[in-house]
Amino acid sequence: MERQSFMIGVDRLFLAEITADTDTSTTYGASFEVPGVTAIGVAMNNSNVTIYADDGAFETVNQQGDIDIVCSLAGLSGEKHADVTGGTYNAATGVVENDGTGIPKRYALGYRRQKANGSYRYKWFMKGSFAKPNSSAVSKSNTVSAQPMQYMFRALNRISDGLLERTLDSDDAHLPNGVTEAALNSASTGWFSTPDYTPAVV
Repeated sequence: MERQSFMIGVDRLFLAEITADTDTSTTYGASFEVPGVTAIGVAMNNSNVTIYADDGAFETVNQQGDIDIVCSLAGLSGEKHADVTGGTYNAATGVVENDGTGIPKRYALGYRRQKANGSYRYKWFMKGSFAKPNSSAVSKSNTVSAQPMQYMFRALNRISDGLLERTLDSDDAHLPNGVTEAALNSASTGWFSTPDYTPAVV
């Protein structure tokens, strides 16, 4: 088995708004980076059920559960916070309002994780939406503690093809010729340019 390297970091959180998701195709708006990510936690919530028969364990059934992704961030601007949580933003006053009935937009969510060997694992979750974040506030004292906002994203399967997520390791031996770390990391032409990015020979 090929030796793997430990994960040591996370950065480059991207979102791409879903503009259409039908039986035949899924389309996205331009992806954009969200700066200030401090942590990303993914809970797969899978279940493994054992079925008993003939007085013993007869079969097991695995079921994919809800995928919950918690993104700890420095925060979002008022306008972007309203976009992702279903609120409204008044561009004339800067005020964000929420009456509890707004429907959040659907996004794809991408990021990368650094490995100890200097390479990266790139990720896209193809569709999902954000819940309004919980928050807590702590007064400053003789030391200052960072207080990131935590946005919970629930991933969904795309309607067009049922796809849930995509992953790529930049040190994979089967990457097409010429696909470098710099090429993958390009926001305009690389992995983060679109959730449907596929590496090709350069």
